[in-house]
Amino acid sequence: MKILLVLFIICLSANLFAQDGDNYFPLSAGAKYTYTGNVKWQEVDDPKVYDSTVTWEVKTVDVFTGKDFSAAKMEGSLDDMTFYFRSTKPTDYLLIRSGNRYYKIPGEKKEIDDLFNNIKGTGKIPKGLLAGGEIILQTELKKGDYFPDISTKDSSDIAYRWVVDGIGKINITDVKGVNPVEQRTLCRLVYITNPDETSVDFVPGVGILNFKYKHNGSASSCDMKLVEFVK
Repeated sequence: MKILLVLFIICLSANLFAQDGDNYFPLSAGAKYTYTGNVKWQEVDDPKVYDSTVTWEVKTVDVFTGKDFSAAKMEGSLDDMTFYFRSTKPTDYLLIRSGNRYYKIPGEKKEIDDLFNNIKGTGKIPKGLLAGGEIILQTELKKGDYFPDISTKDSSDIAYRWVVDGIGKINITDVKGVNPVEQRTLCRLVYITNPDETSVDFVPGVGILNFKYKHNGSASSCDMKLVEFVK
């Protein structure tokens, strides 16, 4: 299962990903998130389970702000950790804010470059692009909220969508680049299917703090934590 939550996220400037001027899920060109955590995986045709500490970066390469949307060209995603191999490379994708929702648009590097340049050149989102994207976040989250509104189900009648499992307060004291004194809101998001489950701790104004994934049918799992945030 390809879950993004990539994420995410960064600074008060003219190039903010924002909703109604709010610094909810900001991104600025050149921003970088560094995550470290335990990853378990199996290589192709190898039954051995590998277990290692992996450091992974999520970078905002460029940002364009349109009339009623924002688009960011991204490199590296926490999704890259879900079925990790030694040969895994950072993926390229677009992250687009339209209305109160954020969409992930995956693709090969050239395709993503061409899409981003088209958006910058026309000032518009190509027709139908968001319909093929994955909704990864929406603003003003409350416990019990879920997105997207329409979801598919498997034979176990499990709905495939993100659910807000809890809301709390936190001081982030162990992440370089984040003010440890400021109290922030933490939103716990979960995405459960029959074969796997993902949980994300999202902090408005910062991004993804923790990302956990577990596949029930294989050794694939990860537990990634944000350790540095460079604006």
